[in-house]
Amino acid sequence: MITIDIWTDFVCEYCYIGKRELENALVSTGLKDQVKINYKAFQLMPDAPTTPEQTMLEAYSQHVGKPIHMIHEIISGPIARAKSIGIDIRFDNLMSQSTLKAHRVAKYAQEMGKGELLQDRLFYSLFTENKFLADTEQLVEIAKQVGLDEEAVRKVANDETAYLSEVQNDKNAAAKLGVRGVPYYVFNNQYAVSGAQPQAVFAKLLDQLKEELGMTTPLKTFGENSAACGPEGCSI
Repeated sequence: MITIDIWTDFVCEYCYIGKRELENALVSTGLKDQVKINYKAFQLMPDAPTTPEQTMLEAYSQHVGKPIHMIHEIISGPIARAKSIGIDIRFDNLMSQSTLKAHRVAKYAQEMGKGELLQDRLFYSLFTENKFLADTEQLVEIAKQVGLDEEAVRKVANDETAYLSEVQNDKNAAAKLGVRGVPYYVFNNQYAVSGAQPQAVFAKLLDQLKEELGMTTPLKTFGENSAACGPEGCSI
């Protein structure tokens, strides 16, 4: 079994892209069912608003001191890359937002065995549907879509202390590792990968780990189970 720790934030388009690239690599290497993924919380903008005040692009423009038209040029790259792997990223109505509440609910989802499903749904909800994850009711609706209990999620979302220590532990662990940006991956506490690498890079590392660990992958069967003989005779 390979363990992958992934530090991620829901407002990071490259975290979404990297998630898909890694998933594709796991399929191509045949290791999809032999990997345990631990999602770790990271906040790129800890002081981001909890109410919709300005768009993400306006906030980014303000932060880096560049006009909006230049920001549109900058984001064209990740938008095109995302599209090439089947992800639709839209910034038109995406608001700058705190992800702390979403991270806390994600910790609850992990506990309920729905962590992977919620991670994917949160990325889709934010980048494709432009949802506002700091809003409790929107977050509850998203969580319901992956089978989480509505009232339980609402309770976690509204309790500012719920799963807060778990989120802080992830952030502290990232600080100890010197993580300054996400996505950030640690494979088996042995290899680190920074950034949304292409599928081929992830596949190369997974193949290396598979060889080091002496792992085998299930054989792929082609064709129907016919024209063969067994203990009970031969097929007709």
